[in-house]
Amino acid sequence: MARILVLLLAVSFMSCSESSDGFVDPNIKTGLGSFVVEIDDNDWSATTGFVNASISKNDSVSTALVTSVKNLTVSDTEGFGVSFSNILSGNPSLEDTYQLDGTTVATIVFIRSISDNDVTYNAISGELKITEVSSSNVKGTFNAVLQNQEDENDTLNMTGGAFNAAITTR
Repeated sequence: MARILVLLLAVSFMSCSESSDGFVDPNIKTGLGSFVVEIDDNDWSATTGFVNASISKNDSVSTALVTSVKNLTVSDTEGFGVSFSNILSGNPSLEDTYQLDGTTVATIVFIRSISDNDVTYNAISGELKITEVSSSNVKGTFNAVLQNQEDENDTLNMTGGAFNAAITTR
């Protein structure tokens, strides 16, 4: 599953905001949108302007990445990466329900960076539902349990997750 995640992230980051002639598209939107969730019963929301989505398509396979960041202090941040693909579903649309248990190509990653100390949590169970993919936005909801990748006893419960992210690259 880790190899699939790396592949998803690589494909997503390879999509760019340049036109076919190599010039940067001045019409690309900034990271307007929203990303909210309860983490262990505490409200979390992304900093305004720091919610983005990118979609990459190759033939019938589409991959998307939604990212969000919350600034805690000048140097401390928390952020989410939500990635999903239709590679195994046979569904030409990304609008679908994805299980976060390794049976679909979907995952949620949460990174907490405090005083240059990064802690990464990966989804081990839950559900991600993509409710809309338009030419400008990706919307979805999720509930998940995330586990610290270095300490299996350290988990975070994510409930009531919802996002509406502007697509900034295709």
